[in-house]
Amino acid sequence: MQKLMEMSSTEARNLVRGIIASRDEAVSADVIDRLYSVCTAGDLQIALAVIAESQTEGRVIVSLPFPTRPPRMGYLTPLDHLSQSALTSLLVRRMIRHTQKLKTYLAAVADLNRSVEEMDTNLLQSVTSIFANEIGFSFHINRKYLCLSRRFANNSTIISAIRPYTEIIRDSRDALHRAVDESYALDRDYIDSRRMFLRLANDKRLSLISRRILHYHFSPFGGGDEGWVQHLRALSSYSLPDALMFILESRILGSALAPINETAERFNLPVELSDSYLKARTKGAFDALTLETTHGPLDGQGTFCMANAWLSDERLAKFYAPIERYAGPRFDGIFGIERPFFESTDHNSLVRSVMTLRDMQPSGVADPTIVPDDEFQRTLRLAHLVEHGYSLGDCNGLDLVALMNATQNVPHLLSEAELDAALPPKSEDNLYEFIRASLKFEASPKISSEFNMRSATEKIVIDDFDRSILSLLKFIHKLAPEVAKFYMAMWNESFLIQCYKLYKSAYEVNEASTMILEWYGHQTDNNVLLERARSLALENKLALIRHDIDSQRLYVDSVRFKQWMFEKLAGPLRQIDLTAVDQGIPDQEIKIDDQIEILIDPSLQVASLVDAAYNEFCCNKAYGVDSYIGRRIRHGTFHGTLIKSASDLVEELLNQCGSDRVNYEYGLRSWLSKFGDEVKLFPRERLQVRSEKKPRGLLVPHVRISEYNLLEFAVRQVCESMLSKGSIPEAIDIIFQSCWLLLQPNLTEIQRELERWRGEKLLLRKEDLRRTPEPGADDDQARAIVRRVNEKVAETLQQISAWFAAPKETTPSATLQELFQVVRMEVAEQVAGFAPEVSEPEESGTRIVGHRYQYVYDALYILVHNAARYGLKGGSLELSVSEKVDGTVTTIYVTVASQFEVGRESYSRARIEHEMAAPMDDALVTEGSTGIRKLRALTSAKTDISDVAVSFSQTGVAFTFRLTLTTL
Repeated sequence: MQKLMEMSSTEARNLVRGIIASRDEAVSADVIDRLYSVCTAGDLQIALAVIAESQTEGRVIVSLPFPTRPPRMGYLTPLDHLSQSALTSLLVRRMIRHTQKLKTYLAAVADLNRSVEEMDTNLLQSVTSIFANEIGFSFHINRKYLCLSRRFANNSTIISAIRPYTEIIRDSRDALHRAVDESYALDRDYIDSRRMFLRLANDKRLSLISRRILHYHFSPFGGGDEGWVQHLRALSSYSLPDALMFILESRILGSALAPINETAERFNLPVELSDSYLKARTKGAFDALTLETTHGPLDGQGTFCMANAWLSDERLAKFYAPIERYAGPRFDGIFGIERPFFESTDHNSLVRSVMTLRDMQPSGVADPTIVPDDEFQRTLRLAHLVEHGYSLGDCNGLDLVALMNATQNVPHLLSEAELDAALPPKSEDNLYEFIRASLKFEASPKISSEFNMRSATEKIVIDDFDRSILSLLKFIHKLAPEVAKFYMAMWNESFLIQCYKLYKSAYEVNEASTMILEWYGHQTDNNVLLERARSLALENKLALIRHDIDSQRLYVDSVRFKQWMFEKLAGPLRQIDLTAVDQGIPDQEIKIDDQIEILIDPSLQVASLVDAAYNEFCCNKAYGVDSYIGRRIRHGTFHGTLIKSASDLVEELLNQCGSDRVNYEYGLRSWLSKFGDEVKLFPRERLQVRSEKKPRGLLVPHVRISEYNLLEFAVRQVCESMLSKGSIPEAIDIIFQSCWLLLQPNLTEIQRELERWRGEKLLLRKEDLRRTPEPGADDDQARAIVRRVNEKVAETLQQISAWFAAPKETTPSATLQELFQVVRMEVAEQVAGFAPEVSEPEESGTRIVGHRYQYVYDALYILVHNAARYGLKGGSLELSVSEKVDGTVTTIYVTVASQFEVGRESYSRARIEHEMAAPMDDALVTEGSTGIRKLRALTSAKTDISDVAVSFSQTGVAFTFRLTLTTL
């Protein structure tokens, strides 16, 4: 504050003191204007320096022309007090006052554009330092740097060069900057992201300026002339360069590339600023962005997504502006707004350019050379045709499949009414009706449209594909791979299980899912899908040899729940910037369902996924905890167990009373009636998932503040796993285990509530036994009856309380003996005549847990399959197991011994010795006679399996491998 005394104007000093001392979220525009008008150039420099110092203390409420750090958005004033003419007049005066620094800014913009155009990382590093340390921050430059950080995420040289700027933006933990950063992530659906962030922009917890800038970023033409003024108010509050760039570039977008000098003259901008801007423009930024080799060239949607950061590139501006102007409302989910179409061409050539697909390039695109005609641009032309009444009713099913393959996001860009008009019913064409129902469901998901889509799926599969949904998928994939991708996401377990005409049981659904996942995984080289298929297939096989689940054990169908997690969580997990996660959960004032906080904090993004999984884990009525409680407890078991126990004892006691029966029967039966009413009421009200309909439910399906320590542990485990291994299956395993940990406080609460309920509602008291007290009544007998009844109720409730405990094994698991049995069954189906004399040990109790057991299954399969193909089919097959426990490490040696085929002992031995010494190379992915090499390769691919060894007898061979299991 001492610097203020260096100012010559007393009024200016007082204005600065007033601005700094203010605690309001807005300072009068008149005060700001007055400050600029009374300050000399020297005084203004001192005033802004003093205000800048206050900014680092987090209390700036006036817009600095060149903020040294990203400003605190809630402390900026939008200058709403000023009319448009007064606003532009003020801004122009500020620009004139800061002409020299704005020219420096524009020169740095030119260098930044050139560094990108030429991929000159030295220049990029230099200009980044100038922006971060000398010029300051602007939303205009923020967009460029955040775009670069996404596009060149795998280029360590570029990331290192821009880090001094991007780290400061991300460290600001502001929802606006995070939303802009996420908007350039090309692995996300652009339309979904845009609509989500625009919904966020309507959340009034964001500052007014943040909301307006978000609207500008995603929907720059929204709001017409008034919207233009609101954008200018918001951006001018962020920085003075933002006001300048918005005036120049918005006028470019608003007309057919109006000359810059005309725009400058209209606003009375200094000519030297417009000249500097013209020098800063480029034509090469797009080439650099699209030629980035790691991610491949930009398609139409990717180009459009990133273009708003590079409007100084003339080609990008020409591509972006007409599309945004026409299709912006559709991208935002607003239909029925007429906008100029982005092509000037006649109706017939539009029809041809869409319907002939790859055979014809359209005419009239603003810049057809920047991006070849692709799905994105064809979709916009299709939307325009439908908007003006064009019908697709002349298409047959094959035409419609081809059209959907050559376009994208059609149901998001057309309204339900438009789809209805464009796609009239054609009941005679199953494929047409199938695509039509799918599009209408995607456009408007609701019970009726989902039913129609499911019915259309069942009809085409039954009528045309011999009841095989896999055959339908193969057919679609051959014609239209992009459409097949859509149905792979659509045909999840929850969808298939409701196809009652196709599948009679959950087992059949799992079999169909397994075949779909396995085939499509191989077609697309998707290891995650293949892993899911293997897990599902093995669980199905194990289910065949196991008994039903114990009714007195809490249960969640892990296979179906994990399939849900793979479908819903795998993509979001990959998209989170885990390098920025501090692996801590904020304090109790933060809610993990707060979309703004989640946007800002990657650790909350992980936490929200865990919370979503936990909600599904608790609430799903087909495979979740609620399903178990409903079927196994609420549906008669709870009531029946307590009532039978109590009523049997009452009858026994009454029979023992003899002549005194008349003294106790009324009291006991009256108590039993009240007891029965309570036992019916408790599960109906309390053994429920808590909701608006069941407010007294004891099972809370979201993470509570008291459980944040458990949630924080889960977040840390997931992040460490993803960062070190990048394994989605392992992360899914961790989340599954975390759900059981999060459930435990609920189970403890249920057990406590059962005991409290017993004490308050279920106790029999001595005075309850008789209608009226009788002199000389046998108090000892009454006390004995009361004691026995209450002890029996307590004993039964203790048994019921044990039902509410997590099972010892909560992940998919199997014993070695179960895996050995599954393998034998499978091999017997594949190799005719394989009927060995089996010898195996008693169950040891050790279970192979998690996705690890699939690799043990692989090892056993190789050995048993080899024994069936090359050994004595009716000979001995022996499994032997030895275990050694050392603290947390269990070492298991597994041996499988079999007999050689008679007369081929020497040949078989030589063959095995050769395979044990042969190079493993790519044995895991090579078909043919490589079983033993595959077994050896497992030791290098998965460290749990090791030390494969072989020994021979005169008539056979024994393979041994070591399995190392670590427990926590």
